[in-house]
Amino acid sequence: MKILFIAELTSIHAIKWINLFKESGLNITIYQSLAPSYGVNDLLNCGILYLPNIHSKPTGKTQYINTLGYPSNIIFQKVLFHCGFKIAPNYFKEKHNSYLSYLINNYKPDIIHSLGLYVNGSNICLPLMETLKRNRKYNQIPWIYSTWGADLDYFAQLSDDNLAKVKQMLKRVDFQIAECQRDKELAIKFGFKGKFLGYFPGGGGLSLKTIDRYCKKGSVSKRRIIIVKGRDYIDGDPIGRAMTIMKALLLCKHKLNGYQVIVIQAGKNITHEASKLKVKGINIICLSGLPYTKLLELMGKTKIFIADTINDGLPNTLVESISLGAFPIHSNLFSLQDWIKNRENGLLVDSGDIKKYAYSINMALSNDNFIDRASKINKKIVFSRLCSDVVKKKMIQIYKDIINENIIH
Repeated sequence: MKILFIAELTSIHAIKWINLFKESGLNITIYQSLAPSYGVNDLLNCGILYLPNIHSKPTGKTQYINTLGYPSNIIFQKVLFHCGFKIAPNYFKEKHNSYLSYLINNYKPDIIHSLGLYVNGSNICLPLMETLKRNRKYNQIPWIYSTWGADLDYFAQLSDDNLAKVKQMLKRVDFQIAECQRDKELAIKFGFKGKFLGYFPGGGGLSLKTIDRYCKKGSVSKRRIIIVKGRDYIDGDPIGRAMTIMKALLLCKHKLNGYQVIVIQAGKNITHEASKLKVKGINIICLSGLPYTKLLELMGKTKIFIADTINDGLPNTLVESISLGAFPIHSNLFSLQDWIKNRENGLLVDSGDIKKYAYSINMALSNDNFIDRASKINKKIVFSRLCSDVVKKKMIQIYKDIINENIIH
């Protein structure tokens, strides 16, 4: 089976999904859309990779083919992207889309699977849609679209132009995978007429082997680390609201004695706020640029994972943290209600409500039985629906059924 993945390869979520199929017998090719990026994630270890040479080269774990053919000198590439792409964007767009058409024509994939829509600031499905429209013979190739995070509930509704392009794309898509019911319903609302394939975590989840390796043995309630997701709109993340949590931590300072608070993915302003909390007696640090394995190691020792965003699907950090035992306190997103039941296996809080976040942190730190009970519930959910072993098995069967036309859109 030949699968062509359309992905943005700095994304750890895309890399994790693709890596699921390393030893599956699938013939994997990966195409990087023409988008601003800063390299290929080092964890990629599967498939043949086609990407515009405006990036740093992969680490050598995959076969790499330059789709634009320009010199790989890093200085040249920076000048090319920052100047050439701005001066003549249509030229590079046409050149890149022509290569995508060439690749499809020669590789002849059985399935095209695009991972996400609006990834790292770029619409990665648009070049594919335009390429498929140009050649009618490509219509026979099934197209699967994995809905991620804020694709349809946020990005698609940012502007009339965005929505029009998303509607065009969804009319051409044959199959959809989503992280939550919300995105299934939004796709239908925006014109999707194809077949829905099911709910899966965007990054494929963690393997049972990885969970066993990194999850600290013993009661979760005995752990003494709290992780805060540090992304915030004041640092350029449009949906993050980490400052709410930082202010809530100060309100429950008395409960944090003996705990280490670690802020991940923090920008400049959140880092500055953390330094102010440290002065006020809270044991808090910000860790940026953590290698993925170090992050997993940290999550496996974490008691509580806290995040506040105004929009998302099923966040990968949430999947990973609960897979490794951590108790989730998260903003009350409609998309999460498919996975987290408030006061049962986590706490869902209105985004931006500092006092309710403080109350929830206090509640979690005051009730060890609640923490341990929630951990057991989440373990069952992970093992039945979210771990990569389950996802991989189901997806290989789905790919086979589509190719054999056992699933027809």
